[in-house]
Amino acid sequence: MKIGIFTHYYLSDNYGGNLQAYALCKVLRNIGHETFQICYRREIINRANLFQKFFCFFRYRSKRTIVSLCERDFYNKICERKKAILEFNQHSVPHSTKIYDDSTLSELNDEFDMFVTGSDQVWHPNVLCSGFLLEFCHDSKKKTSYAASIATTKVDEESKIRIRKALESFSHISVRENDSLKILSDMGICNCEWVLDPTLLLTADDWRTISKPLALTQNYVLTYFLGENEVSRRYATEYATRNNLQLVSLPYLLNQYRKCDKNFGDVQLFAVSPEQLIYLIDHANTVFTDSFHATVFSIIFKKNFYVFKRNNSDKMTNRIQSLLEIFDFSERFITEDSEYDDIFYEAIHYTDSVEYELMREKSYKFLYDALNTTIEK
Repeated sequence: MKIGIFTHYYLSDNYGGNLQAYALCKVLRNIGHETFQICYRREIINRANLFQKFFCFFRYRSKRTIVSLCERDFYNKICERKKAILEFNQHSVPHSTKIYDDSTLSELNDEFDMFVTGSDQVWHPNVLCSGFLLEFCHDSKKKTSYAASIATTKVDEESKIRIRKALESFSHISVRENDSLKILSDMGICNCEWVLDPTLLLTADDWRTISKPLALTQNYVLTYFLGENEVSRRYATEYATRNNLQLVSLPYLLNQYRKCDKNFGDVQLFAVSPEQLIYLIDHANTVFTDSFHATVFSIIFKKNFYVFKRNNSDKMTNRIQSLLEIFDFSERFITEDSEYDDIFYEAIHYTDSVEYELMREKSYKFLYDALNTTIEK
């Protein structure tokens, strides 16, 4: 069967987005299906998105001005990183040769047998679109979601109506966060399952087959911070000092100049590909992060790790907390009330997680059922 996947893939320079896009294609191809990420150019669909785009644009322009004054080579370094990520995006992830937008999506019905939306934040109210909701599909085509994320607890009424209407024609529905089940249930969508992010369906050995080494000669702490939380950086620095470890950082991960990143880390890495990021996590002594996928790979490679809020108003932690619950690692989520000596004394002692194995089995069963169900006509 030929399957088209819709997620935040097209020209993405996000590490996690690319790795989850690769993983779902890999899993479905391993099962025996011809699978491609759809190159989909989303369109702005509401005023909220329009305002957000303009706000981000002007903020980016203002930060570029600051950059030109504070850090002359910043832009070149960020371009090197984007180039490394896009190389993986274009050459390692199977994708459609044609780029589609809302006006041409219907053409896909002639080429594909089934469509999947997810994983990642495809149902956040700010990104709702025909592609992510599979609104363009003919009734004769299979439609399912795999580990789709709403990524917020606040969904406006207009978005609820659109999501509910779109999902009525899905044969199978699954989400990435446990609390999304309640959100969809409140919308009247009850035939939904909680499944693993696709990156967790591949083993450590699977990921090591695409891992690419970096020349680091000392034992190190890896930091991967998307937010500007100064506490997380202070704890990482103190941990590295106490344990005589090098502090390796990937600064400016949101492609914006940030003062907190300027001199942070003994080694700062920019031109890191997704394959090299896998290597960095796999070979780190300890990982400090506020990222969902950095947490995922820390668990896959059985690393010692600590997770933080991105900032005081962080509303994205539900997906990380949902992940930590599966492995009984909730204590690894560090809050402002945590005492340093209490939380950083003992490393993780990994044991087989029964719940993870059950979730993994459940996730694969969901995919098999979705792939093999016959559409009633």
